[in-house]
Amino acid sequence: MVCETVFLKNFKMFLYLLAGGHAAVTVEPEPVAPQPTHEDYIEMVAKETEQVKQDYEAKLAEMKMMFEAEQMSKQKLQEEMVGLKDEYSTKVRAIEEHYQAEEKTVAAQDQGLVSVTPSDGSTMSTKNSNDNEVCFLRFFHQS
Repeated sequence: MVCETVFLKNFKMFLYLLAGGHAAVTVEPEPVAPQPTHEDYIEMVAKETEQVKQDYEAKLAEMKMMFEAEQMSKQKLQEEMVGLKDEYSTKVRAIEEHYQAEEKTVAAQDQGLVSVTPSDGSTMSTKNSNDNEVCFLRFFHQS
């Protein structure tokens, strides 16, 4: 590139002289950029290495945050799954108990007994009678 510039200036001077130019024109060479020294290379390598290191550390920190967020999310999901499983088990158990109690009631009715479970957990039983007999009420606490 430097050679092309010097050549171009010399060529222009040659054309000027051919055209009858008598002025003494001196061509000053373009200042040439100094060649990098070993220390310059070391400095450039250090700068680029530092930039790569900073980029690496920034990406690593971002990935670490994403990993921790994912771990927290995974833990929360696992807790929700355990809660859902417990809720499912509780509801299934309540349904089974409800139908077992209902089945006992139907069986008692078939035998002439009516079983009622009040809100306090005690049970009332009465003997059904076709006649106007005295009804016997008995309360007892379920265990």
